[in-house]
Amino acid sequence: MSYKDPTRKVGSQKEIPSIKDTLNTISVSGYQKFTIDKSSLIIKSNAKFEIIDKILKKIIYKTSFCDIGCSSGIVSILAYKNNFNNITAIDHDSEYTNILKQINDKLNIKNINVITDSFGNDINKYDVVFCGAIIHWIWSLTSNFDSFEKIFNYLNNITNKILLIEWVDINDQALNSFGHITKNKENYKTINFETTLIKYFKIIDKIEATCPTRIIYIAEKYHH
Repeated sequence: MSYKDPTRKVGSQKEIPSIKDTLNTISVSGYQKFTIDKSSLIIKSNAKFEIIDKILKKIIYKTSFCDIGCSSGIVSILAYKNNFNNITAIDHDSEYTNILKQINDKLNIKNINVITDSFGNDINKYDVVFCGAIIHWIWSLTSNFDSFEKIFNYLNNITNKILLIEWVDINDQALNSFGHITKNKENYKTINFETTLIKYFKIIDKIEATCPTRIIYIAEKYHH
């Protein structure tokens, strides 16, 4: 079961996505806002995605990449620019995944596979898994992943090497404006998140994603 925005009744976000194609650029608006220069593939967006770009540059495992909660696909495109070979982009919002499909067509990108589906349904394995700022949605608004144990057990099963996951703290402004951390609210804490994470992965680094309440964890899977 996936949460649907009560206004759009499609995905989690209320913003309606759109794409504009001009001679030199592709411009995307909606929950994700960015432009792509067609010739250089330079992407202009906010500082968070510049940080993610730098993280991807340093990862040596390039065989396969999964972008969970891909929205319009900016992280998938960054992975493509950073020479990841087989990229899978997953989101349950068909209007947003359609934007990424259009970008693929316009830029003739062949190795980003776009899937419209809910978190937890994909059982393939990837060298690198990216899970952006969606953990609060998964935790509180889906029926099958209402604990960190369930979330990380699944992510462990599909990750071969590296997990990149963005933690959104209970004090985050956007999270408080949504008001949707109601289920097991007392357990939605950084300490519980980290304690469960390290059962499955070794934390390599923690990088602030533009504000103290949003942290990108770089973690390596244990191999016994």
